[in-house]
Amino acid sequence: MRWWLCILVLLLAVPAQALLMPGTRVVEEHHANPFEIDVSSIDNLGDIPVDDPSDGINWSFLYLPYPNCTSGTGDATFIAVSRGSSNNILIYLEGGGACSDFYTCGMGQYVDHASCNATPTATVTTLNPNPWVVSYHYRYGIFDRANPDNPFRDWTIVFVPYSTGDVHWGNRVVKYCYYNPYNLSQVDCSINFTVHHVGFVNAITAIRWAAEQGDFDKVVIAGSSAGGYGTIVHSFYAREIFGKPILAIDDAGPGLNVNQSNFTIQMLFGIETLNETWGAYDNLPDDAQDFLGDRDPIFFVDYFLDHYPDSRFALYEDQMDYTIGVFFNGYTEEQFRDLLLNKACEIKAMHRHNFFRYLPLGTEHTILAYPWFYEKNIHNYRVYEWVWDLIKGKKRDAVELDGVRGIYLACPPGIFAK
Repeated sequence: MRWWLCILVLLLAVPAQALLMPGTRVVEEHHANPFEIDVSSIDNLGDIPVDDPSDGINWSFLYLPYPNCTSGTGDATFIAVSRGSSNNILIYLEGGGACSDFYTCGMGQYVDHASCNATPTATVTTLNPNPWVVSYHYRYGIFDRANPDNPFRDWTIVFVPYSTGDVHWGNRVVKYCYYNPYNLSQVDCSINFTVHHVGFVNAITAIRWAAEQGDFDKVVIAGSSAGGYGTIVHSFYAREIFGKPILAIDDAGPGLNVNQSNFTIQMLFGIETLNETWGAYDNLPDDAQDFLGDRDPIFFVDYFLDHYPDSRFALYEDQMDYTIGVFFNGYTEEQFRDLLLNKACEIKAMHRHNFFRYLPLGTEHTILAYPWFYEKNIHNYRVYEWVWDLIKGKKRDAVELDGVRGIYLACPPGIFAK
């Protein structure tokens, strides 16, 4: 987030009526149709040896068809695969911020630890994935094969890197020109860079490839942060592509509308950005676009479960998640908590038997990829136990209350009250 906080402060000083981010030029409105991409060029799962859980996880890197699938910089991109011994599969969408203008998508540098070369990255999100980063960082939490408590210890895992700045929803190529944050009328397109917001294309291609690798007994799609937002959309498509019930686990990607009174946040990360900059809603079924309207994106879960009541969706989120609630959505911690609890209640009321929540009191962001996945708990009910229960088909909710907000007891039953 380095430079991003400074830029946010500058933009907050701009008069409200001027908060239309200039310098954005759509190069390709529709980059590729991921349902028509030939996935036969990707190596087969059967060619990868079964991972021995005793020494942790070992990743194999398979490149997606280029140039339909790319990183944010337009370069070739990959999926990371670890083959398990069971006939179950987990598809995981990586997180890592979002970007939508010259400043949030640019200015930063990321050092490739293998070559010691600086590579393009964004201020708020990396635009070029690196196999070294996957191997080094994704060994904990649900990726810790050596832990006997891991619900996915013997599962095949397909890891979809995040490098497109669009929460895995995008299908556009955009050029961002320099603009003066103190004077938004000053735009200089001689200083620019192009971002491939094609996360939707990459994720769908990965899901299609995974579905062709066998007739799996259990299918889970999960994601953290931006990847959690990705599960909101890709749960629906995973169910269609695999043709069987699936479980989606959204880790800290709550899909709530940003604070409408915070003009900077609204222009950078509001619904209009999702649609106009990334082309996000163009990737939804036509009737789903009408169904959502200007409602919170999380309500696509309502659409998904209406169409596929045989599937389930689970949301994990700290009630005062600072990264999402304050930094990206522009609320106070208390405002975000109220909004999260109320919207989650609405969906729970409509889908009592296939929408589940684990909402602890706290300010942290994401849990699936961290060691404390096995430690964090609500009244001694640990997060990993909740995931185990979901996989087993049990219907468990855990919403921690602070002893004051008794109104939330009006939600459907299954809540652990403090």
